[in-house]
Amino acid sequence: MTALPRIQWRVPAYLPYVQPALTDAAIEDAERQLRFRLPDAYVAALREQNGGYLRYGTPGISNEMLWGIGPRWPSIMKGSLAVDEGGWGWLPDGAAALIPFDGDGHWYLCFDARDRPEAPAVTYVDVECRYTRLVAATFIEYVASMDPGDRTVIGVATTLDLAEAARRLATALRAKAVDQGDDAHGYPTYFVRAKKKGREVLSWVSPNQVARGFVRPSHREYVALVGSLPGTALRWPEHPDCTVIVQTTCLDVGELLDACERAGLPARLL
Repeated sequence: MTALPRIQWRVPAYLPYVQPALTDAAIEDAERQLRFRLPDAYVAALREQNGGYLRYGTPGISNEMLWGIGPRWPSIMKGSLAVDEGGWGWLPDGAAALIPFDGDGHWYLCFDARDRPEAPAVTYVDVECRYTRLVAATFIEYVASMDPGDRTVIGVATTLDLAEAARRLATALRAKAVDQGDDAHGYPTYFVRAKKKGREVLSWVSPNQVARGFVRPSHREYVALVGSLPGTALRWPEHPDCTVIVQTTCLDVGELLDACERAGLPARLL
């Protein structure tokens, strides 16, 4: 039997967007209500984690999530595009057989069961601009198309704690490390803003090992969700020796690696 491709979930998982653990009964109920067979690769992904943010996206699409099966928003159980409130005043032909699994109200990624309910394609629907396009013939092809995108990510293998690593990098960049706390992403982050050759340089320093899931204390379901995904996990599991992650949008790889070297931080491009 051919192994199914694995969805790479973003760590930590944002717990309000993760549904309760998937059961066979929930799968059967979903297929009965949605009137098509859920792809094996999709079901396999949800057995690992029932929905949430993805680590990688698809080139040319702003996708970042995979909706799970369950009672909370966002869920595939929202149903087809045909039950959309129609805020944009347009739906494609056959909308009743287009089942969204990601989207923001302006666009959706859908299981397209219009022609093959036993093996649905993946179709992009832009309800604002009023067009559709085929993304992949199968969900497996959709998963295979995911890409880390154009970004600079540096891994640092060090025994220094995060605050000291951030301080040393900031010193090397003639800047200051500012503690941003952990509310934004569920893990501590230091922000480094510097000037180089008249332009602003922005970098973020954060840990590789973090909590598996997080929910903000201000969330209305905090008490119910806070312990639902215990333990820790690596954001870059393929680089377990890297304890610190440095990301930037404004500094090229060579400059960032040079700054890490000056800071005494053994670093490499991930």
